[in-house]
Amino acid sequence: GAVWAGLALLFFVGAAVPAPCDEDGDRSTSLSELGSCVGGAIQLGGEWLQLHSAGLRLPSPAAVGRGVCLALLWLFDGAVAAAACAVLRRGEQLLCLAPPEGDHRTTARLQARLRLGSRTLLLLGLLTLLLSLSPAAFGAVFGVPDGPAAAKLLSLTLLFHVPPLTVLLRALLQQRQIHMFAPTEWSERSGVPAALTATADLFCLASGSTLLVISFGGLFDGGGIGLPFSLPLVNWHGLLLAAILVGDSSALLSAAAVQLAGLPDARALVFLRPLPESSSKQLEALADALADAGGGCAALALFVLWIAVWPGAARALFGETRILSVAMELLLCMHSLLLLLLLQLLNEHRGLFIFEPPAVLRPSLNGEDLGLVWMRRLLYSGGALLLLAVLLPLIDGSLLYEALGNLLFAGVAGGAALTHALMMGETPTGLASGLFASRRAVLVATVACSMACGVCYALALKPPGSLRLRDDGLLPPVQYMLLQVCAAFAALHAPPLAFLAEVWYTGRSAFGLEAEDAPRDRRGRSVGACRLLLAALVCALLAGGFGATAGISVSLDRGAHVGGGALPQTEHYD
Repeated sequence: GAVWAGLALLFFVGAAVPAPCDEDGDRSTSLSELGSCVGGAIQLGGEWLQLHSAGLRLPSPAAVGRGVCLALLWLFDGAVAAAACAVLRRGEQLLCLAPPEGDHRTTARLQARLRLGSRTLLLLGLLTLLLSLSPAAFGAVFGVPDGPAAAKLLSLTLLFHVPPLTVLLRALLQQRQIHMFAPTEWSERSGVPAALTATADLFCLASGSTLLVISFGGLFDGGGIGLPFSLPLVNWHGLLLAAILVGDSSALLSAAAVQLAGLPDARALVFLRPLPESSSKQLEALADALADAGGGCAALALFVLWIAVWPGAARALFGETRILSVAMELLLCMHSLLLLLLLQLLNEHRGLFIFEPPAVLRPSLNGEDLGLVWMRRLLYSGGALLLLAVLLPLIDGSLLYEALGNLLFAGVAGGAALTHALMMGETPTGLASGLFASRRAVLVATVACSMACGVCYALALKPPGSLRLRDDGLLPPVQYMLLQVCAAFAALHAPPLAFLAEVWYTGRSAFGLEAEDAPRDRRGRSVGACRLLLAALVCALLAGGFGATAGISVSLDRGAHVGGGALPQTEHYD
């Protein structure tokens, strides 16, 4: 299945953008042409970005060197933050890092922040290092020819190292612990550690200040700061996406701190609690996962913010594809569903996973029902976010298929969560008790909605008739046949996976499937069934996408012999 899907994707790309592999100019890619392209795949991959960034000059070696230094510095900082997080967890000193004094909740919040910061810096460092390996990508993101953006970031990063190095120098000279910086046995016997720290501090201060003056030199000679973007050209979809990702990073940080503390957050109006019936190791593992996700969101937010304020970088990386817009709309759909989930929990006054309504929102005896007020706020906010995700494509350019795909995506995500809850034994209340009485009906509707979502996004990516393939033989083109085969392959696998997920959820054999194949423990069975459900939804999505591409987006140009014209004459031999 993976081989067929990969071949279909290659032929789909060859049909959509046939220029790199089309040798005979027939607007399609044959098997022989694809074989010749595979030999030069590495070279074509390096030229892909240059195709989008045509007209841009390559950066100088010094600019790329500054980018490499910036990446290595961020990777080092991420490693130091990870070491500090390990010190807090073990409660033992490591080199010049020692656990500070404070209560358990304060230490938990500090550990969560360090974990998030470590993952953010490591991801940014790896991303910058990868960009430095491609001069065209580096020039598109950081500017040419001298990489002014990389120089400014490097100068600010060096200056940000001055305060912690100064605090560490004080701790080594005074032989006392200051926050997490503590003297070591080597510093007590010799002054070499203090001298090295002072040298590093002065180097960061001098080099950072010098590089800052050079990179922002236009500010002092009347030329302005020299921003690499123009405010009227800023992609506001990317700005909104970056703002949402920053909020998600903050929320994940708070959730990680709650898991590490092992106590519900005492702050009002925060729907967070530790995972019930979990050991300390399980809570630490969950906190690490939440902090890692928060670090990923923070790093992605910074990257999205940069390419949003610089349209040239976004155009060089993504071309004309609406990557930022679609990502922002899908994220709005997910947040809308999350707010509606919190509304349901508040209505039932119960918790789920790590979410639980705070006690201040429960009905009080004095007649003040603050929970009712927040239920209305959650309902209006969730509805507004979903409406915004659907209306934005229509406002941008009457993109009906994209708007309908966003609405169906919200239905798929909500249906998957509802199916999981119903299969796990949750009983719907109120109006939902009549609408979602049948678990199997909800499962089938969710799979069908996923297939329709794939159709909409395929048509949004490639409108009807936009892909033209030449058909001169008795059989359709290979690309067209592979798309149909992959659509049929995914469509045939979606129902069995969905039914197998139901068998694993319920523990009852059905449809010829035995429940004995499921894991014995309840947690393993539910996790495996959830993965099967997601696999079924992905197969349905791919089936709809491949099927719509093959049946609607692709247009076959028939040859003369198909349309009833005269066949070409052959030569006569005596």
